Amino acid sequence: MNKYKSLFLIIILSKKSHYLNKIYNILINELKKNMVNLVYWFLVILTFLLASVKSAKPKKYQKVSVIIPAYNEEETVAKVVEVIKKVSFVDEIVVVNDGSSDNTEGEALKAGAKVINHEVNKGKGEALFTGYKQVDCDIIAFIDADIYNLTSNKVEAMIRPILEGKTDITKTKFARESGRVTELTAKPLLNFFFPEISFEQPLSGQFAAKKEVLKRINFEKDYGVDVGIVIDADVLGISIMEVDIGAIQHDMSPLADLHLMANEVVRTIINRANKYGRVTMIDDIGYYIRMAIVGLSLIILGLFTIFFDNF
Repeated sequence: MNKYKSLFLIIILSKKSHYLNKIYNILINELKKNMVNLVYWFLVILTFLLASVKSAKPKKYQKVSVIIPAYNEEETVAKVVEVIKKVSFVDEIVVVNDGSSDNTEGEALKAGAKVINHEVNKGKGEALFTGYKQVDCDIIAFIDADIYNLTSNKVEAMIRPILEGKTDITKTKFARESGRVTELTAKPLLNFFFPEISFEQPLSGQFAAKKEVLKRINFEKDYGVDVGIVIDADVLGISIMEVDIGAIQHDMSPLADLHLMANEVVRTIINRANKYGRVTMIDDIGYYIRMAIVGLSLIILGLFTIFFDNF
């Protein structure tokens, strides 16, 4: 009897094992089918993701040149050159010796700058334009030769926004005593003719730009060059950013130079206002009003210089 029971159990277990194997094989087959489908859809999704992601293009190398206009700056030009040489992305430093009678050329050469000489003094604007025409680069920075406390960080602050594609032109603002020409001539006239221009220091003197956009700018030959660039950029839709470079120490201009500077700045603003249609008064009354504005600005400047002799 026990023998038959054992045989019966073996038969049952055998049948169950057969069914279990069958079920197992079915499950394995289904998993294989699903796995194939999963791999297929994974590859499809991965392909679309790779196609939609743009490969990052390497940044185009941009050559940077620094132009230093200099007139009788033998005491400071070498130090300015040495500071600029510390900026890693500056490729070229050019001093435009604007007819100096001292050893500006020798000091600049000794410091490692390339020097371009004007036989006679032609003015700041001409010096900047000479440098602009001579250099082969993507970005140009213009820095004065008489800055005593220039640092590499100040230079970098001028140029980096252009390298990073944030703007086409940078102009600087910095801590200093208020400039009389700026406060008494440039700002009032800009507010009148170009009210959209609201820079703190439109005549700061230090700026950088893409060389390509400077082709559209009219370089004034004299001290009007700074404000001329600001106005041209504004009217032509060229992006310009004012960057703070901290405190600046440089030589104070004598009164005679201030008078000349004021005349050249006023002339530049008035000429640009006429050029860009900001002056609609073309009759005699309009003419006298414009001349009165110019005269008033110069009178205020003269009165101001009586009480203050620091620029």
